[in-house]
Amino acid sequence: MRRPALLFLLALLPAAPTLAADIVERSFSEGEPEGRRALAHVEQKAVVAEYLDPADTGIGKSMAQLLWREVLSSISDQGGAGVILARPPENERLVDLLQENYHQAALRIAEHQQARMALWGSALEKDGRIYIHSFLTMVAATRSNIINFRIRDSYLYGDRSGEIELSFPRNKLNFPMVERSREQLFRRPLMLRGNTNVRSEPSVESPRVGFLEAGAVAQAVDMDDGWFRVALAGGEFGYVTGANVDLAPLSVRADRRGINLRTAPAVRGDTVLRNTDLTGEFRVLEQRFSGNRLWYRIELDGEHAWIAASLVERVYSLPVVHFIAGLYRYFGERHGDAIREFDAFLEYPRERHGNVTMSVAYQYQALSALLSDRNPLAGVELTRKAAAQTPFDATPYKIEALSWIGDPRARDNVAALLEKARALDARPREFSAFAAAVQQAIELR
Repeated sequence: MRRPALLFLLALLPAAPTLAADIVERSFSEGEPEGRRALAHVEQKAVVAEYLDPADTGIGKSMAQLLWREVLSSISDQGGAGVILARPPENERLVDLLQENYHQAALRIAEHQQARMALWGSALEKDGRIYIHSFLTMVAATRSNIINFRIRDSYLYGDRSGEIELSFPRNKLNFPMVERSREQLFRRPLMLRGNTNVRSEPSVESPRVGFLEAGAVAQAVDMDDGWFRVALAGGEFGYVTGANVDLAPLSVRADRRGINLRTAPAVRGDTVLRNTDLTGEFRVLEQRFSGNRLWYRIELDGEHAWIAASLVERVYSLPVVHFIAGLYRYFGERHGDAIREFDAFLEYPRERHGNVTMSVAYQYQALSALLSDRNPLAGVELTRKAAAQTPFDATPYKIEALSWIGDPRARDNVAALLEKARALDARPREFSAFAAAVQQAIELR
């Protein structure tokens, strides 16, 4: 008998073709007014809250600015996506806040901004090293996924359809402490989004010492209080605001055979190296959009060359950037890209991830495999990887049950998975609704 095909679709509205970033100044203290709503026209949003800075050195401002621009860079080819930086007024010091109050304030701002997630954390500098602790909180509306399914079996019964709500109980993810040098984080090229004044100090009130035109590339050597310190002609230095620059990934990785590297960011440009093998990790010197493509300029064997972004894997400053990019891709229905971003997170160089974050990454990969309408069983291996990381979490077993509901031979398997999930799920009402929907989908056969 021909096996029916099970199709999954994510119930989200199409994204508008827009990309945006904005800043909101909000008090992180209780009882303050909500303020304006930024990026009201953008559907897929995250809020990056200014990081706590226990030593009050300004490193928290710099980390928030850096991650805000990196998240934006990671989704630069996705329409309807935007990122909001939430920072306090000049007279408020986050260092005075307890972390618990700070977390609640960051979440409250994200909810008011109708964002799907809030990135927050703390940064501390000691003996020339920066220690960064990041957290990601999912807004309540994000944790419920309405999965629309359709079983195609026109030979016997015709198409049958329905929907299942799958909710994620984990709303706060804790990423391990990351240690970096200032050079590793802040020494990088900046692509100027508009005409920009260069200041003598990291303040709009300081004297102007230079001017950079839109489209120029400046070399940042450090950050101070959320401003990039850039090298100027003649060996001088100045500061530009982080709000007016695009950031490329720190580096790109490749394992390609027989590709062409270009002298300019264009498909029809002259080649530097034709049919070359490109293997390893390469520092990014510049990025450009050209011909509806994103390009990176890298250095190879002493020569500068351009390569299309689609041919390389990007590496950002912190693995959490890839995790967030994976969520953007998932909720934007770019499921193949979501799988790749979570792969980048899971394979991030030098970092050891926690079991929970690894499990959640595998879970979103498994859902992406289901929703991509390729092979409904492709997510089974991923759900089992997730369960291996968090064996007492019911969600991987629930996702695997979804993987099997198009196969009439898997009734016993689905029943066993639901029973295992039932024993682990502390939310009986939500689980009962999920199990009933899965059973109904099976009965449609």
